[in-house]
Amino acid sequence: MRVQGGARGAYVLSDAGDGRPDILLLASGSEVALRIAAYKQLMLDGVNARVVSMSSWDLFERQDEAYRE
Repeated sequence: MRVQGGARGAYVLSDAGDGRPDILLLASGSEVALRIAAYKQLMLDGVNARVVSMSSWDLFERQDEAYRE
């Protein structure tokens, strides 16, 4: 899944339990671990979060609207 998502420019690493995040945390490389740590703390604090690895904004923009959403 991650390989396919990387080929599409971005993919979800961690998501809110109901799939409806209050906040998106984007990571493009070395800051992934920091975003995952923030995600864990936010979830403990009751904030629904989603972590997205954004390897290529250009590739991501070429995807259909449903994927980008």
